[in-house]
Amino acid sequence: MKKGVAILFILLMTSSSNFGQSSMKYFVKGGLNLSNTNFKMIERGVSSSREFDNRKSFYVAAGINFPLTEVKDNILLQVQLVYSEQGWVYNYTEPGDFTAHEINQINLPIYLKTRVLHNFYLNIGTYLGYVVHSKEKTSDNPNRFEIEGYKNFDSGLLAGFEYHFNFGLFLETKYMFGLSDISKVAYPTSFIEHSYKNRVLQIGLGYTF
Repeated sequence: MKKGVAILFILLMTSSSNFGQSSMKYFVKGGLNLSNTNFKMIERGVSSSREFDNRKSFYVAAGINFPLTEVKDNILLQVQLVYSEQGWVYNYTEPGDFTAHEINQINLPIYLKTRVLHNFYLNIGTYLGYVVHSKEKTSDNPNRFEIEGYKNFDSGLLAGFEYHFNFGLFLETKYMFGLSDISKVAYPTSFIEHSYKNRVLQIGLGYTF
């Protein structure tokens, strides 16, 4: 999966002749992640949700805008490759006592970018994700250690907005709504399994070349 994502992105980066080199635009960006999860424990067919606190971290990305209309920048296909630090935090009742769960991913968002005002764009699309590693740290043990129990593949929907300045800088915010259950934790003898779906709000700054 990881190699497939990398190969797909390289092919997109080298396919500029098909779309017109002068009309394509490249960009880099990064910013703040506020990530959480839709977490459920399912026992004998009965589902119960659990609430966690957001993990605050970051994302960095690079990508391409492919124009789809003759009118410049009205509708574009946008493809990105993103390193995104996700997960959740559980704060216990004792002050300063916590568990931080880190689910860091390589994501490949693909979406339509539509101009709704002069410099204001609406983005709607989907993403594929690959879990690079899953780690945990606690207030008792701040050293991160690898944990198991997660599938590598993730996918979901996303929607967001961008505001572009005339000199290449842009602001963005988007929300990632995971549809895939990436937890593989299950206890068949006790009829218990976990369901984990990503929820991520991203706020960032980028530059278009």
